[in-house]
Amino acid sequence: MDDTLREVIVAKKTDEAHNMASFELVDPTGAELPAFSPGAHVDVTLPGGLVRQYSLCNSATERDRYVIGVWNDANSRGGSKALHTEVNVGDALKVGLPRNRFRVPRQTKRAILLARGIGVTPVLSIADHLKREGIPFELHYVYAIMSPGSFGEMIEKSNFADDTKYYYEASELNQLLNPAALLEDQPEDTQLFICGVDWWQDPIINLAEQKGWSKERIHVERFTAKVPPAALDKVFEVKIAST
Repeated sequence: MDDTLREVIVAKKTDEAHNMASFELVDPTGAELPAFSPGAHVDVTLPGGLVRQYSLCNSATERDRYVIGVWNDANSRGGSKALHTEVNVGDALKVGLPRNRFRVPRQTKRAILLARGIGVTPVLSIADHLKREGIPFELHYVYAIMSPGSFGEMIEKSNFADDTKYYYEASELNQLLNPAALLEDQPEDTQLFICGVDWWQDPIINLAEQKGWSKERIHVERFTAKVPPAALDKVFEVKIAST
């Protein structure tokens, strides 16, 4: 048996939006969980033996729980679907030790955080960390078209609620995210953290590089699976050819 795995219990399951849920995982004995750094993720062993990676979205100062956010992907290979439909409060799962490929550099003086949809999950712990450290930042969060309001309550209860601006994708009631304006004329010590599906974040990353942002200042978290563009990015006509 892998001695890095430990059993956790689902203490809370919350519907964050119609296809997004968060899971609060705790030690069954009430013991502390291994520490993690902002932006980290854990491997979760699911029913049937599947192993999937999920970002930790709660404060890294907390040792009593891990909170993960899970999008119920229509193209799921079994992972997210199992969590949404088969896992409930009281069920046991296994998690590995936290790992981090989305770290906040020690020299960070200020930051811009960009996230879309489920991509906000690792960014939430980063925002909490920056706020606690007194590091100036802005969190710009785009609600995915099918999941308006996702993680909104979690953000509103956080210490960085006032540092967060929301955008409703394809909504006439809200201005859309303008990456060019956000990335323009930023101090050279500003760090950029971005997480979302590739088709959304890659053009923003390219834009940042064109505006002179060095790769060392651009920090990216990617999903392991490719996600297709949202329906709003596919414009087509339908012609009725019969009565």
